Amino acid sequence: MKKRAMVDDYRRLAFYRKLGYIPADREPESVSKTLEYVYDDWAVAHVASAVGATDDAKLLLEHSRNYRNVFDAKLCFIRPRLENGEWAEPFDPKGMGHSKQWRDFTNVTPGRVRLASNMILPDTSSCSVAEKHLSRSWMSYSTRAQSFPRMLLLT
Repeated sequence: MKKRAMVDDYRRLAFYRKLGYIPADREPESVSKTLEYVYDDWAVAHVASAVGATDDAKLLLEHSRNYRNVFDAKLCFIRPRLENGEWAEPFDPKGMGHSKQWRDFTNVTPGRVRLASNMILPDTSSCSVAEKHLSRSWMSYSTRAQSFPRMLLLT
């Protein structure tokens, strides 16, 4: 577990460790992979803490905050970044990616990630569904409003 989390270069983990995200111009489904690694780091940090590996736990908890590197606070969306640190363009909250070469997201759009991130990622709370008036406008924007969790519809 420690080797995969801290050493291996499986599915571009070296970029994740170096940049804090998977660059969209270097790997398909980069945003989804970044968020997956963020969750993995959080989970492994708790295991490390439980077994007394406090230094590893501290480092992995820091890495678990890497979602910030794909969160565009200006637009309030989780979105793809390029290796040079710029946001991938064009950006479409209804789209799966910025290029025709591959997708940046796995089975989800940035808009749906945004709704979920407001509920689970601390630094995105300023972009809450209510504050951005998405509770009603998003429903008309989305093609499948009935699939959203009920708690999001009540904000």
